[in-house]
Formats: sequence, C-alpha cells, structure tokens
Amino acid sequence: MYISLLGPLTIQHGDQEKGISSKQARTLLAVLALSSGNVVSSQRLVSEFWEDEDVRNSRNALQAVVSRLRRVLRDLSSDGTTLETVGEGYRLNIKRFQVDAFEFAARMQRAQGVRQESPAESLELTEAALALWRGHALEGLGDLPCLRAEQARLTESRLAALELVAELRLETGDVRMALGDLRHLAEVHGNRERLCELLMLALYRDGRQMEALDVFRRTSSRLRSEIGVDPSRGLRRVHHLILTQDPALEAGPLLRV
Repeated sequence: MYISLLGPLTIQHGDQEKGISSKQARTLLAVLALSSGNVVSSQRLVSEFWEDEDVRNSRNALQAVVSRLRRVLRDLSSDGTTLETVGEGYRLNIKRFQVDAFEFAARMQRAQGVRQESPAESLELTEAALALWRGHALEGLGDLPCLRAEQARLTESRLAALELVAELRLETGDVRMALGDLRHLAEVHGNRERLCELLMLALYRDGRQMEALDVFRRTSSRLRSEIGVDPSRGLRRVHHLILTQDPALEAGPLLRV
C-alpha cells in the first residue's frame, strides 16, 4: 500500500488507486499517515476534529470515522496495513517509505548528501523528489490545525527543492533552463529573496546585466512597500557583485551570506 499526500489524497495498492469519498476518513488517514506509525490519542483526534463544534458523544463520532476508514483499508490492503487500536488511541501500521511525503524528504536528504561531490546527481535526485508532487500538499484537507501546519511545512519544503533545482542548474551550466524556472518562481513568490538572488545571477550569466539590476530594484521596492523591510544582506551582496562585474559570478554556485 502507498499513500499519496502530495496532492489529492489517494491510496495505491498494486495497479489499483483509490480515493476516499468521506472527507473525515481522508482527514483521519492523513493525520495517521503523517504520524509515521506512532499512536495518536483519541483525545487529540476529538480535539482536532470537533474543537469548534458542539458534537455530542464525540467519541462515538470518532469511532464511526475510524470504522469507515478501516473498511477502506481492509478492501485495499493485502500487505498487513491496518488501522490498530492501541490503548486510548489509534495507529496506522505503515512504514515511512509507504507515504510519499516521507519518500520526498528521503530523496531530498540524499540529494543534499551528494551535492558537493556530484551536482548533476543531486539535480537528478531533486527532480525525482519533485516528481512525487501531484498538486498542493494535503489538497482539500487543511481544516485541522495540525494539517494546516503540515501543509505549510510541506509547501515550504517543495519551494526549497525548486530553489535547489535552479541552483544546481546554474552550477552545472544550464543557465537557460534555470532562467525559465526562476522567472516563473520569482513572479509567484516575489518576496522570497533567495529566488530573486538566483534570478539575478541567471540573468547576469545570460548576458542580461541591466535586467538583473532591474530585478533588484523591483524586489527592493516591493519589500519596502509590502512588508516594510529593506533587502537582505544576501540580495544587496549579489547586487554589488553584478554592479562591479565580479568574476565570482561567472561560474559555480552562488554562496549564501
């Protein structure tokens, strides 16, 4: 069994892929899958599911959701994946590699581990990690506070991976490809200064110094007007290096400040 959380929640077993019609059952599965085989207490689940609602006999309501999810798992699973009752809580009997969110993290860890010795291999691993994404993390399941926090964490991890892809493409000399990615990312995440640094570097290496300086001007203006801060030291450093046409910008990685 394989649980996909990096997009709409689905369960895959062999060639069979199944969604879950009940939103509460999908939500419960997401909470348990992200708990990585640990017990989640009934008290916590009741608090998460019905914190702002007057649900009478919430324990019975939780048990109904658990029973619904158990039926889905029983119909799909032949590998021992079960939803267990453990004391005053529940545990999904599953391994980390059976959840795409954990597989993504593992691939990214391997990518970071080989980055210094082999940027090309690191790029390949990072792209393989990003290929696991099929949409927004925990799509449609952000009602619970714990899942909203996970959504934010996973979304940040994906954006960091996209930044790494751009950095690695610049390191391996694929400036045009990096530039195409960075234009889009910087447009969507205009206040993320690292993306702007990388876009400036890509433009400079593509022979577009004035465009690179214009990125700095527009980013600085946006940061001051929208969130009331000055450009970071890193962004100012890249701006200075471009103004002086420093040879350090010609090849290799863009070091963080």
